Amino acid sequence: MSPEQHERWHVKNWVLLVLSSAQKEQATDLVIGPATGVGTSVRYKISGDWHDWAPAPGLAWPLVASELGGLAGIRDAPFPKNGIIYIAYSGVRLRWRIEMQSLDGQGVLQNLGSDIV
Repeated sequence: MSPEQHERWHVKNWVLLVLSSAQKEQATDLVIGPATGVGTSVRYKISGDWHDWAPAPGLAWPLVASELGGLAGIRDAPFPKNGIIYIAYSGVRLRWRIEMQSLDGQGVLQNLGSDIV
């Protein structure tokens, strides 16, 4: 595996971990975007309260945004982008609606519900 492939694999696994963890915790909303400085930040809402996920300083936001777009089938679509992430991962059927206004902005995701696979 090339270094680039390894980095993509790492980013994809991190994105899937964030989505599945948030869904298992019954988060209704997620906001993933560029962190202040370098990296990627995550906020999620559970029972009306917003929580911050530990920032991922080593994960460049453009790679995370690309992976989110790839999972939703909108990677090559023009901005603003809207799509659905629908995939089984780690015992959960992930169902998230995603909206991205620009690469400099953030991805706003809404939980569409979950089922145990």
